[in-house]
Amino acid sequence: MRAGLLSLLLLLALTGTARADYLNPVLPGNYPDPTVVQVGEDFYASTTSDRWAPGLPILRSRDLVSWEQIGSAFDVAPRWATGRRFWAPSLSFTNGRFVLLFSGLKTPGKFCIGAATAADPAGPWTEDGPIFCPPGGAIDPNLVTREDGTSWLVYKNQGLGGGLSARPIDANTFDLLGPPTLLIGPDRLFEAGVTEGASLFQENGTWHLVYSGGGCCRPPCNYVAAVARAPDLLGPWEKRETPVLVGGPEWRCPGHGDVLRLTDGSLQYLHHAYDVEDLTNRQRQGVLSPVRIDAEGWPAIGAPTDSPFAAGTPLISQSSPLSPSAPVANTSFRDRFTTPALLPGWQWQIRRALPEVETGDRRLRLRCGEVSGLVTRQVGAERFSLAVTVQPTRGKTLPALVVRDNGGTLRGVELTPRGVRSIRRRGGEIRLGRNIAVPRKRSVRLRVTVAPGGNIATYVSTRGGTRRVPEGEAAYGGGPTRIGLTCRGGGTGVFSDLRLAGDGTTPVAVPAVAPLEPLPEDLLPPPPGR
Repeated sequence: MRAGLLSLLLLLALTGTARADYLNPVLPGNYPDPTVVQVGEDFYASTTSDRWAPGLPILRSRDLVSWEQIGSAFDVAPRWATGRRFWAPSLSFTNGRFVLLFSGLKTPGKFCIGAATAADPAGPWTEDGPIFCPPGGAIDPNLVTREDGTSWLVYKNQGLGGGLSARPIDANTFDLLGPPTLLIGPDRLFEAGVTEGASLFQENGTWHLVYSGGGCCRPPCNYVAAVARAPDLLGPWEKRETPVLVGGPEWRCPGHGDVLRLTDGSLQYLHHAYDVEDLTNRQRQGVLSPVRIDAEGWPAIGAPTDSPFAAGTPLISQSSPLSPSAPVANTSFRDRFTTPALLPGWQWQIRRALPEVETGDRRLRLRCGEVSGLVTRQVGAERFSLAVTVQPTRGKTLPALVVRDNGGTLRGVELTPRGVRSIRRRGGEIRLGRNIAVPRKRSVRLRVTVAPGGNIATYVSTRGGTRRVPEGEAAYGGGPTRIGLTCRGGGTGVFSDLRLAGDGTTPVAVPAVAPLEPLPEDLLPPPPGR
């Protein structure tokens, strides 16, 4: 993908085009199954959070390209969802309030559909318990309004071979008002027994249903998006014989998203896909693709191709649907820890104890623990650097700056009362590098840089300068998907001024490590004469 991106950037630079093009992904990182709604001039989105808390992030944008997380639906898993996994939300604005339907794991292997509501999408959200829990399970909810004003819950019957069904529902109380009607089921070879992720819209009196089929998540994936149409929500539904959106030279296995109609009548499909170079399926990134209606009345999505399906593929770039100067999605971040609570986007593993963490006064204080002493953020870049200042420790307090891969391995650099060292941790197995002495009773700046492929380099900076910390076994590993602050042992680790500098678009050869950012003022050497 990166070579194609470089060609595009060079072409735009040489031609001097004034078109406001943006580059996919618009949600860099792992943002599966996105849903989106427009309220006024703002767009709001949510995505699968799976085993991470806070659950079900809420994001906001003015142009569908630049997104910021403003909150989450809940910090603690609802009691009924004992499996503590949350998938495929559906966000809507109904009767003056925001409604979030979602799939929650109630018991092993069985998902139910839950609901939450809020006056403000930033929260607080009120969780209304499971609203639908059939014997076989249900996932992928969608709240749809029919022409007669009635509301319908569209969902997937859980399990291979389960089709998409609709039931009448009271949009205020979430009471189900009638039996289910089967809309479509898997009967095409490319669907591989799967019809899921429904998004519905109307065009010239015809209902269109965009859904996904195939395998989404384990390599090798074969996920695609497909369409069906009908004169009424309840059918009869006619499927297009072949998929409408397939993988291409830049993106693999696209699908499961939401079709949104803009105020000018145009349509956009916010969905997920894997970068073509992401062969281990680490991150389902948020991709925006245009939708049009073709000469035969079928939705067409993405860029036309010569594929045997005559299907589209996700675009690497398109003209911004709204902004005259839409930027590339940002993969950098800075947190000075000045707010009384963690900024949106910080997460922890939902099945573990809540981390004991406090922020404010330009400090993050994290209680050390073998299980709970970890807070993380997603990272959407292949090449990035991060740094944080850590206050001196005593006793058994061992704070660290780490990166985390999808397998749960932590790699980074750890501060001890005697110095700094690299650390590689997976479960209860810990590998430590050689200790590097640093001045005691002074804060230090821990740094980690990540190269494409996942290799890392570790550093420590003091007023005396920057030194390389021998990485040892921490040097090599899978591509990180998260950054983290962690603390083991006892006591409290104190961190300040975290910076992440991401470059998710570098298509050319890069050095083994990213450049280091300047030292913060509190670590700079004192001026001469002081």
